[in-house]
Amino acid sequence: MIQLSPGRKFYNSLSLAIERGDLAALESFYRHDAVQVDVGSGQVFTGRAAIVAAAGDTIAAAGPVRLAALEKIAEYGEAIGVEARVATRNEEFVIYDLFVLEAGAVRYQVTGTIAPRQLSAGQHGHAPDTAEHRFYARFHAAQQAADYAQLRTLYRPDAVVLFPSAGVVMPGREAILEMREKNARNGGASRRKAMVDYRDAPAVICAEEVANVKPGVPEHVRNLLSRGLGVSVNVASTSADPGYDVLSYEVLILRSGAVRYQFGGMIKPRLEELAAMSKQRADAIRDAWQTSNRMWANERR
Repeated sequence: MIQLSPGRKFYNSLSLAIERGDLAALESFYRHDAVQVDVGSGQVFTGRAAIVAAAGDTIAAAGPVRLAALEKIAEYGEAIGVEARVATRNEEFVIYDLFVLEAGAVRYQVTGTIAPRQLSAGQHGHAPDTAEHRFYARFHAAQQAADYAQLRTLYRPDAVVLFPSAGVVMPGREAILEMREKNARNGGASRRKAMVDYRDAPAVICAEEVANVKPGVPEHVRNLLSRGLGVSVNVASTSADPGYDVLSYEVLILRSGAVRYQFGGMIKPRLEELAAMSKQRADAIRDAWQTSNRMWANERR
């Protein structure tokens, strides 16, 4: 018998209630004070009744909404992040759906579209004057500056990062900061180029942005390349790497004024596409390495 994780069971059951149009069953999945944010439309629904009514309107307009495939998932305790294909009567979409539960029912939900992408109705240059946006400005500035002392104040000790695109979960503030510092030491970097969309609600921050991402080169790989290529491959030399422009989503759920859950994922290119692009670049380095080795061997003859 196939054993499903709690997150998969929850999402499958929720999706089945939506597909059947069973609004009475759908009510049981949400707390009375639940908050749902639809990033693409900018709609924020507060309270179980409003969320269920909105689902009813969608079903009436588009027909049954069917879960075609749950493609990616990351879960930790009461936090669940999925990327899934859903189908209506006439269309199919790839979406991200992020949840934080309390006592088994949804307290926060954020949903957005991965594909096909519509023209964004995002708040370009018109960020709201909210406590959440002021927090996000500090958080983003600390990330860009690699200010780990400041980031330590912005994450709760029990913070958890979930990255559904790769099924990655990282619990604990110290582990999160250690991962960031290690990536920076290896030459990794991320620089925002454009904010595509921003939404927030009390204790919820949702952003979609284009950033130039440089994955970084681990020390053992740099040493290997240095020996094989006969040149120094260090963090400074990898700064010339043009990196990749990535459209991604980031969602923060706050508790007591600091990050409790951080969700993130890739919209375009998708993780598999980025892996293929990275492989092409790695293949080019390997070919140069092999050429260098052949030249070195010929010189010794």
